[in-house]
Amino acid sequence: MAIQRFFGNFDFSEKEIGKKIEISDKNIIHQIKNVLRLKIGDEIVLCDGKSNEAVSKIIDSPIVRFAEDSAKRSGNKDSLSLEIVKVFKNNNESEKDIILYCSILKKENFELVVQKAVEIGVKEIIPIITKRTVKLNLKSGGGLGCSSQFRIPSLGISKNILLNGTTEVNFTPSMKGKLVFTCSMGMYSGVIEVL
Repeated sequence: MAIQRFFGNFDFSEKEIGKKIEISDKNIIHQIKNVLRLKIGDEIVLCDGKSNEAVSKIIDSPIVRFAEDSAKRSGNKDSLSLEIVKVFKNNNESEKDIILYCSILKKENFELVVQKAVEIGVKEIIPIITKRTVKLNLKSGGGLGCSSQFRIPSLGISKNILLNGTTEVNFTPSMKGKLVFTCSMGMYSGVIEVL
């Protein structure tokens, strides 16, 4: 099983093996206790965000305290006790600074991009405002022939349409006005008006 990493404001300045650390962050405790279902004796890695890491062993957890007789409970019921096993400097960071310029996305999509970018080592994320991207969902009724292709000649867009299903076409118009779309032979056509 892979060892799990948790980021937080941890203090590894003393670098003492055997030093005890209390974690009171409810999100980390929930992840350890309910999601990963780690037990006493399991090890995790704590990261301080400054390339310092500590392999730590769980020595006491809320789940064990709740299982004991309520009269015998001691300490903070909402904390997790760990013992430092090993402290080290993580030298796996990229020497190159990766910067991501990303347009602002709708709903939770931007948060997902930020999460994945951080996971792969992006050092800085710069949101940018872009022109509006047009998204078309083309539904086919199963027609064959030239109507199985969608084209916007002025933008150089040519897309084969799924026989039965939906085909997505995304583009960013460069100016306002009318865009003519056609089939592959130009027999069927229409207009998209960019406002």
